[in-house]
Amino acid sequence: MSASRICIGGSVIETEPVAQRCRANKAASARRSILPVSFLGNAEAIRITLGTLKSAKRVRQNACSRSASVSPLSTPAAQTSSPIVDALRERSLGTLTDKYRSIGTVANLAVFDRLGTLPTHNFQCSTFDDAEALSGETLTESHFSRRHGCASCTIRCERLFRSLRGEEQRLEYETLFALGPLCEIRDPETVLEAARLCDLYGMDTISTGGTLAWAMECGERGLLPETRQLGLGFGRPEGILAAIPLIAAREGIGALLAEGSRRAALDVGGESVLGHAREGHGAAGL
Repeated sequence: MSASRICIGGSVIETEPVAQRCRANKAASARRSILPVSFLGNAEAIRITLGTLKSAKRVRQNACSRSASVSPLSTPAAQTSSPIVDALRERSLGTLTDKYRSIGTVANLAVFDRLGTLPTHNFQCSTFDDAEALSGETLTESHFSRRHGCASCTIRCERLFRSLRGEEQRLEYETLFALGPLCEIRDPETVLEAARLCDLYGMDTISTGGTLAWAMECGERGLLPETRQLGLGFGRPEGILAAIPLIAAREGIGALLAEGSRRAALDVGGESVLGHAREGHGAAGL
């Protein structure tokens, strides 16, 4: 099997064959970060095998160059819309998607709170007393910067919000709940800054928020006393902002949290602590 070649910053780097490298680094790659991130257009967080593979190869960015001309499809089928495409486009502009077109996916925070399915306090609760402060409606009124979306998308649910420092930050519902209610953070500025730090260090926001919430609960239960020294606890903005750079650098408690909540739980207390490591959406209200 021949070696693969990756272009980074204009330089071509020879690497080992993908399969061989994956087998050799299976354990190591899983321990390098919570979940690797790949910057591909608007899709920042790749939580699947491709992200792990790029972490193993230490690839931080893709560079593409066109070496041959590409002609557009000229078949009649490619030039005309089909009834299915037209129907999907019409449905995408209907009332069912209005909240995503007008507010974005952050609109789900208030909806899930009303339904009793908003992950809060490391999934110990399913509603958040301060949900209104972080709702999509409140963020749109106080921090909205601009609307964006994927290519050719009629919904364009992506929203960028501006912090008080004037910096733009992209927020989706998943980032908002993971760095907000899950950690009982009610301050929009803290959530925006935490999201910015995750993007800066190439860390997945959902796994980061979940791991921080797990650490906070462990601290409450006396299983992780290091959290007190850092000030990492539910509803404490300074702790979450201090912890993210430590995770990226694997310093202090960050070395443990960089493993993610499941690995960290096994290191802290074995199977008995795994119950505090949860992922996904709150199902208590379903």
